[in-house]
Amino acid sequence: MGVCFRNKIWVALFVVIFFISSSARLSLAVTKAEINTICTGTPNPSFCFKLFKSDPHITNLNLTGLVKVLIKYAHDESLDTEKIIQLHAESIKDPFIKKQYSLCSNNFEYTLVPFDSALKYLAAKDPHSLNVNIAAAMTFAETCKDVFEEFHIKLDPQILMKINDFQDLCSIPLMISTMLPK
Repeated sequence: MGVCFRNKIWVALFVVIFFISSSARLSLAVTKAEINTICTGTPNPSFCFKLFKSDPHITNLNLTGLVKVLIKYAHDESLDTEKIIQLHAESIKDPFIKKQYSLCSNNFEYTLVPFDSALKYLAAKDPHSLNVNIAAAMTFAETCKDVFEEFHIKLDPQILMKINDFQDLCSIPLMISTMLPK
């Protein structure tokens, strides 16, 4: 009877260990292989790799946690970019060019809207809708650049760099959204 009882304990222990190890992947930190897949899947891999190197804390997160942090970063980058565009618009004398900067600033204001929805879809485990909302934020930023291209106006290089950085930053959680379980 003692041997049978010990065997049952071993079987129960094995089942518990198996269950814990199989569900543990859901909360493990992102791996180097995943970072490589993420970054090489973005339009600007060097930006992505630099981001991961600059903030080692984010490599301790799982994919879902990583998306949350990156959306927060993108949100902050959007606010910062919008302020820079507004300040630049105030310094422009030409009313037509000033109007284009104002339109660009308005577009950046709209980049903030999809982030709230994106976080809700992330929590709901809906990676497709998460992807759509991040892409929407990127589209608003692209529209800002399009306003200047349409009228052959050279966009301030600092602002162009900020817009590109914003889009590069957004491309990372966009890529991760394709890796999340459906």
